[in-house]
Amino acid sequence: MKRIAGLLLVVTVVLLVPTVASAQTGVTITLSASSGTITFGEHVRLSGSSTGAPTGSTVQIRNAAGMPVASATTGAAGNFSAKLEPSGSDSYVAVLGDGM
Repeated sequence: MKRIAGLLLVVTVVLLVPTVASAQTGVTITLSASSGTITFGEHVRLSGSSTGAPTGSTVQIRNAAGMPVASATTGAAGNFSAKLEPSGSDSYVAVLGDGM
C-alpha cells in the first residue's frame, strides 16, 4: 500500500467565547500534534492546554471546514488530548464548546 506523508498544520488559537458564559471570555487554548509529519491513515494525538476554562470543559477539535473531528475534556490543569486518523491534508483548531 502506498503511503503519503503530509505535514499537519498546528494552530494556537486565542478564543473569546461569549456564547458559553461571560466568565470564559479570554480563554486561551493551545493545540499541537504528537508528530510534525503525519502519514495519512495513521493515528496522531492532538493535545493542548487551556487557561481560563473550568475543569471538565469540552474542547472540540475542528478541521479547516469547521467540522468537529474529535473532542476532549479538560483536566484539573487545563490539559486535554484526542486521537484522530487524518485521511488527507488538513489543518485543525481547538475551540471551547459542546462535544460531538
